[in-house]
Amino acid sequence: MSDQLGVIAVIGTAVLLTVLGTLLAIFVASGRRAAKRRSAERSAGASSPAGAEPESTASLLRRANASLVAVDDGVRRWDQELGFAQAQFGSEATAPLEAAVAAAKDSVARAFVLRRQLDDDARSGARRRATASEIIRICDAVTSDLESHAHDFDSERAAQAHAPAAIDELSQQERLLGARCAASRQTLEALSHSYSAVALAQVSANPDLVDALAGEASASLAAGREALERADPAAAASAARAARSAVDRASGLLDEIEGLPAQLQDAESGLAEALLGLREQIGQAERLAPKDPAVSSARSAATAAIAAAQLARTDGDPLGALRLVTRQHAELAATIAPLRDRAARAEEARGRLTEVLGHANAQIAAVNAYVDAHRDAVGAEARTRVADGARRAERARLLAHGEPERALMEANTAARLIHEAQALAERDVSTPRAQDTGRPEAAASGAEVMLGGLLVNQLLRGHGHGFRGRGC
Repeated sequence: MSDQLGVIAVIGTAVLLTVLGTLLAIFVASGRRAAKRRSAERSAGASSPAGAEPESTASLLRRANASLVAVDDGVRRWDQELGFAQAQFGSEATAPLEAAVAAAKDSVARAFVLRRQLDDDARSGARRRATASEIIRICDAVTSDLESHAHDFDSERAAQAHAPAAIDELSQQERLLGARCAASRQTLEALSHSYSAVALAQVSANPDLVDALAGEASASLAAGREALERADPAAAASAARAARSAVDRASGLLDEIEGLPAQLQDAESGLAEALLGLREQIGQAERLAPKDPAVSSARSAATAAIAAAQLARTDGDPLGALRLVTRQHAELAATIAPLRDRAARAEEARGRLTEVLGHANAQIAAVNAYVDAHRDAVGAEARTRVADGARRAERARLLAHGEPERALMEANTAARLIHEAQALAERDVSTPRAQDTGRPEAAASGAEVMLGGLLVNQLLRGHGHGFRGRGC
């Protein structure tokens, strides 16, 4: 008889909790629908197309009133639902909701104070609009906070409803852990014949950890079944979460062991290529900066890493060897990256220098020939440009091998100076001027000017190729 009464009590408790949960779900759902409807109404009132007239003060006050009434109703409803939630989820689980309801009451009280100010204070329209907007902001914040707690309880309610199925599923996964763990121990034993203990150290303790986690999962599942028997869905859901955490962690540890053979094989096959790449990079560092202290240090470290990696591979630790080579490759690459950029710029400068300097030399020869033909007319300014251009061109030739970028700058400057010298020389020839002795110099005839221009052009087109060859 006592057993029957106990069964009846358990069934009655379960039915009561189910009814309470259903009522709470109905309350929450209705509250959400009302909140969403109010939010949509507020959004519709607040949003307006670009260029539309702003909302009137009267409309803003109406929205503030509606928001305040709605949120006050919502807080009252949540205050009532708090008791149902505590009965279904327990006081500990509902403590955040209890705090949120208390904070919501304080916020609503503050909003009512502001609302009273609107009744008692006939202030300017701008002040009234600011007060109404603050009321709406408070109401929106309270609604958003309570809605977040409603979402949390939805998740918890779903977890409790699925607790029996989750416990059954996790029980099957927990039983599989034993078989997987035994296979993983065999895998480690087989790998130990080909690879060193260092190579397996990262996962060697995983089977023992899996056994411990499987024990935790088993204990949590047992607690969950007991909770289901006494009609305590909250405790059952909590036990299922603990069991799932333990099972997931154990599965991850076993995944590491099961994936290790493929990782070791990939490391063995990729190590030779990685070593070759590092050696090539060491050669590049030697070519780019053979005397740079920082590069020399990085190059020495990379050479040492190659020796250490070869030793690790011989000792049966290809993963460690590959990690070492990869890390050193990245460090050396970072060290020589600026040198590579500099070398690329230098190579580009060398390519342009040949053309620019060749053209500048041809111009120098042509303008010198023009000056020789009109030495009585060409003044000091043009001759200075020619001399300076020639000096710059010679400097570019000397810098071409070691500092091609500076050489290119000098060659460009030389070309500019020679171009200016030609213009100045032609101006001197075509413009009458007084000699240094004070005697007037006859103006050059048009034929002479034309002859000078033809001479320069002929030299540039004809003999310029010969001069170009005397570049860098």
